[in-house]
Amino acid sequence: MGNPWTDPEKARRWQPTGKPGQVHREHALAVVFALMEVHTPRRVLDLGCGIGDIDVRILTQFPDAVLVGVDASAGMLERAAQALAPFGPRATLLESTLEEAWQRDLEQGFDVVLASQTVHHVEAGAKRDVFRRVHGVLAPGGLFVLN
Repeated sequence: MGNPWTDPEKARRWQPTGKPGQVHREHALAVVFALMEVHTPRRVLDLGCGIGDIDVRILTQFPDAVLVGVDASAGMLERAAQALAPFGPRATLLESTLEEAWQRDLEQGFDVVLASQTVHHVEAGAKRDVFRRVHGVLAPGGLFVLN
């Protein structure tokens, strides 16, 4: 079974709200942004950035921040690129799975690593490696948000 998120039509139709499983999304994001506010991030890594809706909010709320968004879906990244275009070089997007993202020369020193609604797609045996690698790219005192 392939990754259903790589289907361009699914990526085109997907909306971040309005689904039964998304009912508490805004409450969870309010907590995420409160945590980030304490850290005043300058470098953010979003693992599974999807259509970039959260990233737009991050770059708007933190005008000195730069962001790297990673997603395995070309269709989602296409939508993210459109949403993030106004931020120019502050936003970089990479097409990759979470398991393979680390082969992309991600530099260390991210103040915040965000994984929102994505780690459950990683095979159980590979999650430990993803978490180890997240730890490796975080700046000292950095924040890893898994929701």
